[in-house]
Order: sequence, then C-alpha cells, then structure tokens
Amino acid sequence: MEGAGEVNVGGDIHGDNVQVGNRNVQIIIQGVKNHIGDVHAANYFYAHLEIIITHGLLNKIENYIEDKHLQERGIRMAKKLYIFVPKYGKCPRLISTVDPNMKKKDCIEFEADYAGAPRPYKNTVWEFEKNDQSYQVVAEYGTILNALTRMPTLEIEEIEKITRKFRSALQIFINNLGEAGQFVELVDINNPSEMRSESDILKEKIDDNF
Repeated sequence: MEGAGEVNVGGDIHGDNVQVGNRNVQIIIQGVKNHIGDVHAANYFYAHLEIIITHGLLNKIENYIEDKHLQERGIRMAKKLYIFVPKYGKCPRLISTVDPNMKKKDCIEFEADYAGAPRPYKNTVWEFEKNDQSYQVVAEYGTILNALTRMPTLEIEEIEKITRKFRSALQIFINNLGEAGQFVELVDINNPSEMRSESDILKEKIDDNF
C-alpha cells in the first residue's frame, strides 16, 4: 500500500517553491541591475519630479517667501528644490530623523492630474538655524532609492554604482527641462570623507544664493 512516505519523497513542496522563487528573484535582479539606476531615475522623475516642477513649484516657493515676509524677517530661503542622493541608497522617511536641527515648518501643496485622476502633491518646508541665522528650505530625499537596500544579492559596491547611475540619469532628465530645471539641485550625501549634516550642507547651498 502506498503510504504518506512516498508523498514526502520530494521534500517540503512549499519550502522548495520558496527556494526556487528566491533563486528566480536573484536571477532577475542580477540580470537587470545594470539598468536599475536608470529605471529608478525615470520613475522618480516622471511620477513625481516633473509633475511638481511643471505645475509651478518655483512660483509657489516665490509666493511662499513673499507671503511669509521671509526677507523682511531676515530668514534666508533659496528659490530651489534640493534633492539628497545618498551614496548607499538608504533614505530616511523624514529628514528630521537624521538631522534634529531640521524642523518641519510648513507645506507647499497642490493638486495635479496623474494617470487621468487628480492627485495631491506636497513639498515640506523645513526650518533650521545656524549661527543665529534662520533658514527655510524645500528639500527631500530621493526615497525611491530605499528599494535598493531591500533587494537581495546586491552588494554595497553594486548599490553605490546604481546610485551613481540614478543620479546621472536624473540629472539628464532635469537638464532636459531647460530653464525650469535650473532651480532643482541634486545634493550628494553620506560621503565617508565628508560627514556633514543635512542642515550644514543646506546652509552652505542657501548662503551661496545670497
């Protein structure tokens, strides 16, 4: 009589399927890893960055500076959007979690059509102080890069290479916007030889505009 022992000859079918699935995932990632940076850049640009730029983020920043009387109050704010690109792909959910000097001050928000439906977009205005000088800034991390830290088989050197490709491709997309892209600046961070905080880097960037 055929018993249960024969059913188990092949081992744990669910475990085998998981192992096969994991191998397939690894094969796919290894096959496309040379293009991940470009794909992430395109996704981040066309699903987010291009939309907020073409819907007048610069004008909204200018209006914010005027409406809040920042110049009269001696508060420095550049008419730019700064995007942090971490060397190893790891992005915080909020800038304030890695730099306590950064305080959420306000939000610039609007609605834009995306895939045929209205969708809200928000850009956080951050505030910080350095040497008794107050600053406000619109800045964010390229958080799409967080996916790299969750992909199996990718070594730290590969993640760094993908991040460089992401930055290069994203800069090309930004440059292609012409004049509108001039107020977007990519900011490298997490360079071991230059361990500065986000607020230190942004202070230097903003001061260059004054």
